[in-house]
Amino acid sequence: MSRFSIFSAAPLLAMALFAAGCGSGSDPATPDPPIKDPTGTGPCNLNTGYEGDDMCLAPPDPSVGMQLRYGPKNYDDAAEVEQFLLQPGEETTDCFYMNTPNQQNVFFSEFHIRMRSGSHHLIVSQAKSDVADGVRNCEGGGLLRLIGGTQTSMRDYPDEFGYAPEDEGLAVEIPANTQASLNAHFVNVTEKPILREAWMNIIYKDPATVTTIMEPVAHAAGLGMDVQPGTTEILHGSSAAPADMRVVNLFGHYHAHTVRFSTWKVDAANQRTLVYESFDYNEPGDLNYNTVTKNPAPDPATKTAGGVSGILEFKQGDLIEWECEIVNDGPVPLQFGNQVYTAEMCILFGAQASNYPNPWVSFAQ
Repeated sequence: MSRFSIFSAAPLLAMALFAAGCGSGSDPATPDPPIKDPTGTGPCNLNTGYEGDDMCLAPPDPSVGMQLRYGPKNYDDAAEVEQFLLQPGEETTDCFYMNTPNQQNVFFSEFHIRMRSGSHHLIVSQAKSDVADGVRNCEGGGLLRLIGGTQTSMRDYPDEFGYAPEDEGLAVEIPANTQASLNAHFVNVTEKPILREAWMNIIYKDPATVTTIMEPVAHAAGLGMDVQPGTTEILHGSSAAPADMRVVNLFGHYHAHTVRFSTWKVDAANQRTLVYESFDYNEPGDLNYNTVTKNPAPDPATKTAGGVSGILEFKQGDLIEWECEIVNDGPVPLQFGNQVYTAEMCILFGAQASNYPNPWVSFAQ
């Protein structure tokens, strides 16, 4: 699944980062000799015995990019590995804190993300201030913006359609030695332990080609939800565009009891256009809006996410509306929270490109 976005809104999401290789055992201060992989998608031939070894990404050459990684530093250290094991029936969300390795500001638009089995999300964010390194509970509202993330096991940008001409100047900026947080959510529905691990390879962009820094789109509804067992509720949110802007990407973030996530653009003439719809919390789908990507039509029968294709522009005051249809067929009330099966979320994420220098963010009860 893909996520091309930046987020600066809430303690819902955070992250953990690791700038060495594929967990080979070297200290991050003295990383392994780099593997020259300008594509950022090369395998690293990992063999730990845990499911998902084939997802490992070799790090790019340091002159080309950086790797951010959540996982054990040394697979031969039982105590280190234990920190990242999840036993059958367990679920956890935590964050790893570390500074990025870049010694100067860098820009990127290309990235590649892989996660092991059991993953629900990875959210890599820039924190507002330095904090102690290490893995622990996520620290509330200390986030400045999202660097990247995904809700499923794989994500690559650009997608299979390649770069659109109008996207060539777009980029995300990572300041030198950014204090980063990597938030990882895993749930183990198997009968054996799983290893929590994720990789994000970032490929640098020439600063001379950057014309627009993208900012986040992040809208949450249902913060006060209380969906009782045996009931169905539709949570709805709406937000007016604070300036003229182009929405580059959108995707829904939700859990197991949401059967439909829909998003519309509503213009000044009250024309309502369905721009994004998805039906599967495991593969919610992300859509890019440009002149080369061909988005499929949404299909609830096959749970195929889809929406409009082409450039998606909002004029100041145009509305973005989103809603989640939640069917609580479980035994407990569903409230807003990070548990996949016993809580729910209704969050619209994405990225916008404009002269508006702030995230487009809103919250609805």
